[in-house]
Parts: sequence; structure tokens; C-alpha cells
Amino acid sequence: MCTLSFCVALCFIALSSSSALEPTIVVPNSAANTEGDASNVFPFGIGNLPSQRYQQLYAASQFTSIGSGGFITQIIFRPDASDGAAFTSTLPDMQIDLSTTPVVDDALSMTFADNVGLDDTVVFARGSLPLSSASSGGAPKDFDIVINLTTPFFYDPGMGNLLLDVRNFDGVNTTFFDADDTGADGVSRVTTNIGGSVHSEMANLKDTLGLVTGFSIAPNGFALTNAASELEGFDVVLPGIECRSAGARRHYKAIFTFNSNVVSVGGANISCGAVTSRTIDSTDPRRVILDLRDVFCNQGDVSIAMTDITDDQGNNLPKASAVMTLVVGDVTADGVVDQADVQQVQQHKGEVTDDSNFRADVNVDGQVSSLDAKLVRSLAGSSP
Repeated sequence: MCTLSFCVALCFIALSSSSALEPTIVVPNSAANTEGDASNVFPFGIGNLPSQRYQQLYAASQFTSIGSGGFITQIIFRPDASDGAAFTSTLPDMQIDLSTTPVVDDALSMTFADNVGLDDTVVFARGSLPLSSASSGGAPKDFDIVINLTTPFFYDPGMGNLLLDVRNFDGVNTTFFDADDTGADGVSRVTTNIGGSVHSEMANLKDTLGLVTGFSIAPNGFALTNAASELEGFDVVLPGIECRSAGARRHYKAIFTFNSNVVSVGGANISCGAVTSRTIDSTDPRRVILDLRDVFCNQGDVSIAMTDITDDQGNNLPKASAVMTLVVGDVTADGVVDQADVQQVQQHKGEVTDDSNFRADVNVDGQVSSLDAKLVRSLAGSSP
């Protein structure tokens, strides 16, 4: 159990770029190390809109460095340096497709179907999508808004431009993302706005703006599809806020899940604490289990990485990484420990821990009790 003074003493002093990723390619290329000239919340923060469909085109000319192609395994964004802020949100109902489109930059059709390529692929299957950012770095901010694709997409720029097709069925707020709004810069979009919805066949907004986007691209289809912090069988999807405190030695487990069977892992490391073991799950060899100890850096980002991962097809990933934001007591995962977290614990007080209440079991003893409420109260004001 963690007292307020103890946790503050052990606080992770500052959020750092260790939580950020280095994309293989940034589009527009001109914005790789330069802040874009615009910002936007669409399509991941849609405010009062009930839902939204959003298509963004990326010009093939921006992908020359990957030659004849590779597998896109992650899509990564960054907050805007002026308008963006740190956030943690779970978008409850999202679907993301990628396809190769013959449509040229700045010439997307207002009819969504006309833009979709023949190789249209659901790369993030419909479901909840946790997103977060520490808003670290200067201008531009770090790329730390990460979407791990459930299905990698093979993209050959010689076959046409790339189309991102996002369906946001139930919007929540996130933050302003960095964007670029220059003609012929390699990005453009069409989307539904007021008067439209995710089910509309036609867009009602078209412009040259596009989110500055990073892509992780691998030469083969071997990819990380999910990462989670697991305690007593209950998972917090990463990147995300882990609110639970696991024993005196701060024991956590990180579960990395890949899209094929893993046969070997060269190494593993963590930015705070120690990796005491790494095990390929005997019941599901797509999963690698990392035992973590001494993870005392509350109120900060914990970067967890594995290196030199090989699957049973001979494919190799040089690195797979995830970020756990540790804020003990933040039951509601809104970035701060406050009365709302105490109320959430009180709501489930007396219950045995299950899928619906596991975040309220802050001390991970199998039930939600007054001990959890006391711990949360002692940590009031904690935030990353």
C-alpha cells in the first residue's frame, strides 16, 4: 500500500520522450521535425457530433523511403504544440480501415465509396480504442498517441496513394492533434461534420488539411497487436493509465501480444524498476509475459520494451514497446486522483473483483473495500 508521502517521494520527476515512438515515416515529410501549420480534433475528438466518418489521403510520394512497400503496424499522432494538451480517453466504438486509392492528393471525392481502394482492410477491428498523450517535448510535441493495428496493412506506394478511413461511432473528447493545411503537402481529407454521421454516404466537409501522421512500417507482417498491464487476470490496455498498486515490491505484469507465434525474445527492459523474467505463454505463444518488479515511479510514464523478437515464420522485429502511465488511485483514468475516484470505489464497495469493477480494487486484494477508498484518499491530487 502506498501512502501519499511515500508516493510523492518516489514520483517520476518528469514525463520524458522515453514514452514517445520514432515513426518509420512522417507524413507530410516536411513536418517530421517541424510543427504543422494547423491543428484539429477530428476524427478522434468529435465534440458534440454524435458520430463521424473521416477519410484522409496520404500521397505515395511521401513514402519513397520504403521502396516497394512494407507492413504498416502502427499509426501514430502527436498533440498540437499550441492547442493540444495531455489527455487520456477511451473511444468506445471505433473502426479504422486502410486501402490503396487511385485518387490524387487534394482531390478526394465527397462520396466516401469512390475513395476506397480494392484492397480495403479493417486494420483496427470495431471496438474500444484507448488513446493518451503526455504532451511531452517542445514544438513539435513527441509522437505518443499510438494506435496498434490489429491487422497489419501491406502498402506499396507504387500502387497508389494511401487512404485512412476512420469510423467514430460514439465520440468523446481527446485533444487537438498537430495538422497541416497546405495545398499539395501530401495530406487532404473529407469528413462528415454537422448534419452528417458515421453512416452517411456523403461527406459534407472537404479541405487540404490533414493530421500529421507517423507510421511504423515493417518489411514483414510480424507485428505487435496489443499490450496490457495485467494484475490477477484483469488487463489495462496500453498505452493507458494503470491505477492499481501491486504489493510492497510493486509487482506488475506486462503482456505483449503479436499476430503470430513467438519463438524467441532477445531482451527486455523497463524505464523504471526491473524485468525479472520474460516468458512465451505456453497456452498461447503469440503472447509474451514480462514480470516487472520495483515499479515505484508513480505519477509518470513507464516505458516497457522487448528487443529482437522472432516468430515461427522466421520474421524478426527489432523492437516492440508500450507505455504504462502509472497513477495509483486514478480509478476513473482521467489523469488525476480526486473525489470522483473515491466515489467510484464507494460505488463498488463490498464487491468481489470482476471485469466491471477491477479498477476500483486499487490494492489488488480481490475485493473492493474501505482499504481501497482509504488508499485513494491518501493519493488525492496525484497526476502524471
